[in-house]
Amino acid sequence: MVLNNEIKKSKVVLKSGDIFQSNLSGDKKGYFQFLYKDDSYLAGHLIRAFSFTQKDYKSLDEIVNNPIAFYGFTRVFEGLKEGYWIRLGNVPVESTFEPPMFKSTRDTRYYVQKSYNWYIWKGDFANGVKIGEMTDEYRDLNESVLVSPESIVEWLEAGKQVINYLPD
Repeated sequence: MVLNNEIKKSKVVLKSGDIFQSNLSGDKKGYFQFLYKDDSYLAGHLIRAFSFTQKDYKSLDEIVNNPIAFYGFTRVFEGLKEGYWIRLGNVPVESTFEPPMFKSTRDTRYYVQKSYNWYIWKGDFANGVKIGEMTDEYRDLNESVLVSPESIVEWLEAGKQVINYLPD
C-alpha cells in the first residue's frame, strides 16, 4: 500500500485523495475518494465512499468529513472513461489512514453452500490469512471484490456494499 501515489493511464493521472462524484437517482449525488492502487489485488483501485448524497456542498472537506459508507475496489480510470463519475478535486488522505480489513473466499454459491475457505487481509491482499469458516468476528467486514464502475454507482445508491453471491 502506497498512499499519495500517482498512477497514469493515457493522459489521465490519478492521485491518492482525488474526490469523485456520481449521479444517483433523483437529484442525489454519490461521492468517493481514491486511496491507492493495490498491485497485489488485480491492480484494483481502493476507494472509500461517503455517506453524503447532497448535490450541493461548500467544499470538498464537507464531503470527506462525513461517515464512510463503504470501502471497495474498482477501476477508477474506466469509470471516468465510461462517464460513471467525474473528478472534483483532491483532499489529501490523512497521514493516520489505516487501510480497512477485508474478507474474501475462493468459493462461490454456484459450487458450495458454505465456505470453509475464508481469508482476511489488511493493506496487502498478498498477506491474507486463512481463517477457514466465517466467524461473527469477521462477518461484517467489507468483501474484497473488484467491481465494475456500474456496481460502485449501485453501492453509492444503496449506501453500502451490495454483494449477494458469496457463501458464509
